[in-house]
Amino acid sequence: MYDEQTSLTFQQVYNLSGKVYAYLKTNGIGREDFVLINLTRGVNPYIAIIGVWLAGAAFILTENTDPAERRKYIYNNCSCKLEINDTVWQSILKTEPLDGYENVDEHDAAYAVYTSGTTGNPKGVIHEYGNLKENYLLICFHNILLKLMKFLLIKQENLTEKLCQNPN
Repeated sequence: MYDEQTSLTFQQVYNLSGKVYAYLKTNGIGREDFVLINLTRGVNPYIAIIGVWLAGAAFILTENTDPAERRKYIYNNCSCKLEINDTVWQSILKTEPLDGYENVDEHDAAYAVYTSGTTGNPKGVIHEYGNLKENYLLICFHNILLKLMKFLLIKQENLTEKLCQNPN
């Protein structure tokens, strides 16, 4: 995982997301609790998402440039238990990582997405863990199909090449 300033190995991502998980668990965050992620753009929001999912919780992602009223409305509307911002992130970094994860049900909330709210208050839509699993399976199936199509095209090109070769 990387951005313009940071490049992380899988092990580093695992350790950092384990720190988020430990911090959340220490603060009583668990299944179906909502956590507002309000971090500067880069790798940290993604690490926070993984940590929230390890805790079995759900996240709402906002931009730290969003107006404070919008963030406050979303926080209250979703009954968030915690906000991970740049200040909290510094505390998370001091936390010992926790291995493992919490079991979730496919109907547990995984994340919520809010509209811009240009015509009033932002409206939220909750997505469940089961949706993540289905989307993952669709992506895997799509990738397998692409590989199969590429393989078949290569085989077809080789066959066409052989059939069109000049026998002389």
